[in-house]
Amino acid sequence: MLRKTVFRMTKAVASKSYLQSLVQGESLTENLQIYRSETYDLLDPGERKGFLRIFLGLIQYLNINTIDTRV
Repeated sequence: MLRKTVFRMTKAVASKSYLQSLVQGESLTENLQIYRSETYDLLDPGERKGFLRIFLGLIQYLNINTIDTRV
């Protein structure tokens, strides 16, 4: 029996100069920013609502920010 299924959204933000320094093996002078959502237990009906809110927000964000390359 499954007792817990937890979901958490994580976002990392790195500047272009941070990534360039990382790739080139240079010392890092900037910080990597990490953002985390709260956790949602998908087996809990009350917490599924919070998961759906954040998941649908992600889908909407991706739809708005995706360029349609179909001809």
